[in-house]
Amino acid sequence: MLLFLALSKITDTISIKIGMLTSIKQKIIYTYNQLLYFISPKTRIVYPKGDPDLAAKLEDYNKDRPYGTQKLICYVAQNNLLFSRSGKVMACSYNQSYVFGKYPEQSINEIISGEKRKKFIEAHNRNNLSLGCNYCRDFIVSGKYHSLKAVNYDIYSKRKNNLHPAVIEFDISSYCNLRCIMCNEKNREVEAQNNIYNDKFIEEIAPLLKHIKEAKFYGGEPFVIKQYYKIWDIIVNENPQTKIFVITNGTHLNERIKNLLNKGNFEISVSIDSLNKEKFEKIRKGANFENVMQNLDWFINYSKRKKRNLSVSMTIFRENWQDIPDIIKFCNKNDISVFFSYLYMPKKLSLWTLPNEDKLKIKEYLTGFSFENDSTIKQYNQKCYNEIIEHLDYWTQEFNQQEELSKRLKNYLIENENSDKIETQLETDEIIKNITKLICDAGYDEYLDEIFNELKNIDADSLRVFYEIYSKMPKETLVGELETWVKSLTLQ
Repeated sequence: MLLFLALSKITDTISIKIGMLTSIKQKIIYTYNQLLYFISPKTRIVYPKGDPDLAAKLEDYNKDRPYGTQKLICYVAQNNLLFSRSGKVMACSYNQSYVFGKYPEQSINEIISGEKRKKFIEAHNRNNLSLGCNYCRDFIVSGKYHSLKAVNYDIYSKRKNNLHPAVIEFDISSYCNLRCIMCNEKNREVEAQNNIYNDKFIEEIAPLLKHIKEAKFYGGEPFVIKQYYKIWDIIVNENPQTKIFVITNGTHLNERIKNLLNKGNFEISVSIDSLNKEKFEKIRKGANFENVMQNLDWFINYSKRKKRNLSVSMTIFRENWQDIPDIIKFCNKNDISVFFSYLYMPKKLSLWTLPNEDKLKIKEYLTGFSFENDSTIKQYNQKCYNEIIEHLDYWTQEFNQQEELSKRLKNYLIENENSDKIETQLETDEIIKNITKLICDAGYDEYLDEIFNELKNIDADSLRVFYEIYSKMPKETLVGELETWVKSLTLQ
């Protein structure tokens, strides 16, 4: 899940920021909308109740938005739908805890018109991010909101139809031909025979595909997933203006794929984690460096010919952070955009789990490079590079996850129950205390920070249920349940 979160961030910039900056007309629109911030009435912003830290950042956050000041923090809730591999349907890849429904237990129509989705949209209409949206909330509060997914949906802020999504994200299969060292997925070489996203799903989703504006495809490797070709055929034939985003490992490029790309409105991102052949093939086990670079060259020419956006995606972790400057230089030379995603799990590969001394050394190394800055793409790539430095700074800060969860839980209770602040704090403290004891008694005190970080995604009612169910289990059963859950978080 956490790897997918990192990969899916690539679409954040592709959707709006890069596309917006690739023509003179769009540059003018961007500048105009930035100026709107300074003339727009401040009352347009909806300030969230019970979260003063978030409210205090909204004016500054709005200065960085491509379409100027917006009433809401995020328009993903009303406009995006994500189908996950397990069948869970959510608003966003960054919020894996708040689920609208599960396919095929519920039909697509039941899910998009259901009460869970309506509640989520209503919360976002009040700028209440307590229903699992802590990832973006924390980055806004920390002042690091330049690459948030939310701003890429500002283009849909005036859209009235909340029932049918403008954008659909598909992450329906882990089928892949590679064994990347940072990926924890199993059985990627065989496509599941009992995949819940069968032809019945294709039949159900088809009416939505005829009206969406964007479709995004992840994997696994999208170009080896059979169901994706069926979805692409519907979009290309029934709704050809739809922007289709695909992130690929670059190993597959045959005549069928080329013909499909030439027919549809495709934007491609190719995963390149190093320009060193030995290191590349060590990271992306099963890939041939020369073959991938040859295919990337075709994608570069295709994108120029079709005037489409192209990006190189690099997942940053311990094996390849030294290669970041070379990736920037390569992208600048070829006039293509870069996107850096950050690996969080497994911890043994992540930069964020390094000692602060090591993170400061990496920062010192990266700040020693300078790059050309004489084009829009190069300026954008420089901004992405600068954000790596910001992340390193952010990771060196010390956080007490239990205190963070306690504060979030208190704000949630105030917002949703209007209870007395003193009683709310007492209830919050009791919940945190009981859950902490439960985890420690089961022998998982080593993972308290990581578990509490995940629990921040869960609303207060679900936390109560979590405690009530787990507290009644025999210890042997509880240990087994927690072990399964911990492993699912890849806390190894």
